[in-house]
Amino acid sequence: MIKTKAAETVAEYGEQFFLMGPYNEQSAKLEVEVIENPSNFAIADTLAQMRSHNIKVSRVSSVLKRFCR
Repeated sequence: MIKTKAAETVAEYGEQFFLMGPYNEQSAKLEVEVIENPSNFAIADTLAQMRSHNIKVSRVSSVLKRFCR
């Protein structure tokens, strides 16, 4: 995601925006907050199923909101 498009993307998609891609732990520590227990059942169930197949996944707070401030 291009940081200059962050405000526009958040305004258009809000919580419906999902971004999937490679996980860089060093960058993630600076840019996102991990949500341990997502309140949305569909998301929580999907993450659990992916983890059961040994896929490392995380639900994080919107990275984009930080760039909109």
